[in-house]
Amino acid sequence: MKKLKGILGIVLTACMLLSCFSIGMSASAADVATEKTGQPTSTQQNIEDGVILHALCWGYKEIEKNIPAIAAAGYTAVQTSPVQQPKDMNTSTNVSGQWWKLYQPVSLSIAQNSWVGTESDLKSLCTTAHKYNVKIICDIVSNHLGSGLVNDQDDPHVLSEDVKKYEPTLYNGNGKVTGNQYFHQDFTNATDGNNCTTGLVTGCPDLNSGNSTVQSKVSALLKQCVNCGVDGFRFDAAKHIETNTGFWTKIISDANTAAGSKKLFYYGEVLNTVGGGRNMSTYTSLNGGKFRVTDNKQSSAIRNGVTGHNAGSAVNASYGLSGGASHAVLWAESHDTYLGNNESGEITTGVSDSDIIKAWALVASRKDATALFFARTNGMKMGTSSKNTSYKDVAVAEVNKFHNNFVGQSEKAGSSGSIAYVARGGKGIVLVNVNGNSTKASVSGTGLSDGKYKDMVTGAEFTVSGGTVSGQIGASGVAVVMQSDTTPMAFADVESGTFSGDTLTVGLRLSNAVSGTYQLENYAATKFTGTPKIKIGSDYNYGDTITLKLTATDGKQTTESVYQYTKVEAASSGVYILIPASAVKSAGWATPIYCYLYDQVSGDGGKVGGYVYKNAAWPGEMLEFDEKLNCYYLEVGDKTAIAEKTLAVDRAGNVTKSEAAGVKTFDLAHSKNTHVILSDSSKSSGGISQGKQFPASGSKRTLDLGGSSKKLTQLSGTPSSTIFQNTTDVPGQQAPVAATEVKKGGAPATEPPTTTESSTETTTAPPSGLLYGDSDLDGRVSIKDATLIQEHAAYLKTLTGNALAVSDVNSDKNVNVKDATCIQCFLANLSGAGRTNQSFSG
Repeated sequence: MKKLKGILGIVLTACMLLSCFSIGMSASAADVATEKTGQPTSTQQNIEDGVILHALCWGYKEIEKNIPAIAAAGYTAVQTSPVQQPKDMNTSTNVSGQWWKLYQPVSLSIAQNSWVGTESDLKSLCTTAHKYNVKIICDIVSNHLGSGLVNDQDDPHVLSEDVKKYEPTLYNGNGKVTGNQYFHQDFTNATDGNNCTTGLVTGCPDLNSGNSTVQSKVSALLKQCVNCGVDGFRFDAAKHIETNTGFWTKIISDANTAAGSKKLFYYGEVLNTVGGGRNMSTYTSLNGGKFRVTDNKQSSAIRNGVTGHNAGSAVNASYGLSGGASHAVLWAESHDTYLGNNESGEITTGVSDSDIIKAWALVASRKDATALFFARTNGMKMGTSSKNTSYKDVAVAEVNKFHNNFVGQSEKAGSSGSIAYVARGGKGIVLVNVNGNSTKASVSGTGLSDGKYKDMVTGAEFTVSGGTVSGQIGASGVAVVMQSDTTPMAFADVESGTFSGDTLTVGLRLSNAVSGTYQLENYAATKFTGTPKIKIGSDYNYGDTITLKLTATDGKQTTESVYQYTKVEAASSGVYILIPASAVKSAGWATPIYCYLYDQVSGDGGKVGGYVYKNAAWPGEMLEFDEKLNCYYLEVGDKTAIAEKTLAVDRAGNVTKSEAAGVKTFDLAHSKNTHVILSDSSKSSGGISQGKQFPASGSKRTLDLGGSSKKLTQLSGTPSSTIFQNTTDVPGQQAPVAATEVKKGGAPATEPPTTTESSTETTTAPPSGLLYGDSDLDGRVSIKDATLIQEHAAYLKTLTGNALAVSDVNSDKNVNVKDATCIQCFLANLSGAGRTNQSFSG
């Protein structure tokens, strides 16, 4: 169920707690099969036996490009966004303002025009996924349709006008829900009581699931998906759909018939309780007893055990909600808890990536339960892929493979001090330090056979003697301990997707490998070690897709990674709106910040029959942040705009009635009549910002873009040219990075250096009173300092001055991952700490 009325702005503090040998990079490729006995399995044949990646808001094409990486990370299936036509789709691609529209559909068929793609895109995705033994699950919204507006407010008594286009039968002539046989007539909010399956969910018109026409339309949707190659379904708000009308029996039977010999996977969103005085078996008995349900209570107990540093509660064995692990779908967090909130009012926006990974380790290592990993949407746009790559972090990928390797085998879950563990089959164990990160572990009574084991995350050796497991948990706080070989992997620091401009610089890195190769398409491969950077794209045309293949070997095994980058022309307007972070802080605004642009003059929008042009529906588009300029910014579009046709105006020329007129060619960036309204995220309703606004609502003064880039220096007072000034600042400009240019012909003229670990020399001595290893200059040495050095080595951040000087803890006049390793050794009380925590000597 979606609590759309309480959507929060996304504020994520990424926590990069990284191992010495894998600096935040994650498995990103299809593993080459090996014949090593006991090698962890990448995927499972049956979805219920594997783990699922929830790729909400990703485009089908973007998922398809990343399928090799998803398979390599051990995911058996990918769950897409709802496949139906979303409500009120417009040109805005802001996830936080648009995602909920996917859950207010206006059709019961695959979308014709959606951020995520078309029916043909879905077919192509399924075809590619199946080549890698990855299944596709589609999200289905069959409880309700999107509501319409009455007096500018969402009203469950009317349907969105878009329903008239896509489902004219259900629209029933005038769009009114009252008296419409296809919808329930109970207009109270659904509870867990008698109106659980007839009341309103998020204020949307509630489909009458007992109606034969509704049932047939949902069946047709499932069959349409099956014909595309889809392998399973997730049902949104399943607990609010009737179970006594034959709805479930019909749609599942019809879909199974359409699938033929293919075994389809089904699960439903059932939160907290089944409601309506029913028993959970009402659902779990469906599909021959193989229908699964979400167990948010068990999921929350695990995550809260991690965030609350309570190892015992993190491995609680109770499955009271779902009726047992074999019926459960678990998660570390869901899209509702991250993007809004669920029925329990839980919010995980502020939970660090590190804690989510720890919770996932305890979720996905459990016996019999199906596990779902939500790919966080921070930093991404609708229809793209996630920029947050925690979903394929090395620790996550190894836990996934652990899950796949021990299907059906015994489980022993327990805790020892701050360490929670799940042992499986007497042959492997996942250890999670809920109270920190790297630590020495000695856990007794695990049931594991004596012998030497290996942590699949770091390669560190563990021993088992008398059932006691001993070893060093790495910087992620997660150890996946088995009697198996680690997997050599090669990573690129740029994920598959699109890039703008002429060339793309990509950093390469290895994990558990002695060497690797890179090649474009099927041209000659070039060997590398260390962390070289390559520049690609100069001999490709706009619209071309570049295939970069990487291999990694440890001398016994070889794996291959495949990345695909589509080259697109850079945005052409060059007109930006910038707001210094200091102005945002001074005004007390909450991020993210939105920018709404409109031009009512150029199209005679103040007259009946004229047009008003805008960049997106209110609150507009979300601003991005540029660290170099320390500004929030938006590049204004110069090609298209949303148009609204004026139907009525008052005496003052204000529009009182209008209708959508689609997207039209219009240059908001350079129009002399474009006005700007900014708002923050301190309040929202249904994804609509109702927070602070500048200019204030009702203000007679406007912010005028004037066809050129502007910087707004304050977010209060009276709009004027003195606080909204012309600027030549351009976001996104980065310092040139040394890289080897690689073209289609294959290897460069000379092989790149075998090691390029950010070999910046230290500078002159800083003042006394500093400590070696205190890279963030906060007076103490912590894991944050190791992370900062790793980011510097990966060209993600740049250390300078005093910070750079004190970071050379191993005295080699370079600052690189070796220094980060020294700090980690110091924190773990191991040898090899160098000068860490010693007074700076110059």
